[in-house]
Amino acid sequence: MARDAELTAYAATLEINSGAPVQGSKWEQALVSFFDELARLCRERPVLAIGHIKGYLELAGGAGSCYFSTTGSAKGTSAKGQLAGIASRGKLDFNILVYGIDKVAVEQITNQAIHLLTGDLQATCTLHSLVNPAKQ
Repeated sequence: MARDAELTAYAATLEINSGAPVQGSKWEQALVSFFDELARLCRERPVLAIGHIKGYLELAGGAGSCYFSTTGSAKGTSAKGQLAGIASRGKLDFNILVYGIDKVAVEQITNQAIHLLTGDLQATCTLHSLVNPAKQ
């Protein structure tokens, strides 16, 4: 990592709505793929170190919740929680901490990973980026 690489902190909420109910195990598999894809796309950028990419998914109707975490290492994304139910909606709060990639690039990476997620879950996704009022 270059000495002048700055930290970019990105936080967002993703509302996920599939056309039909989806098993919890499929939600988990799709979200692990989403976080692995975020890390992969970040690693493709020059002058980068991944600090942490993590998120918390809560499924509608009490179908479960799960915490996802990756530092971009070879072991991939870890998932802790229980998504035992069936749900057609979920809410993912996540953040990305990286060095050497600006916010515009992080948003592009996020949109690419969301495209993968929409295909995996046959879902529509609405992204709500969170803004740091101190940096407006």
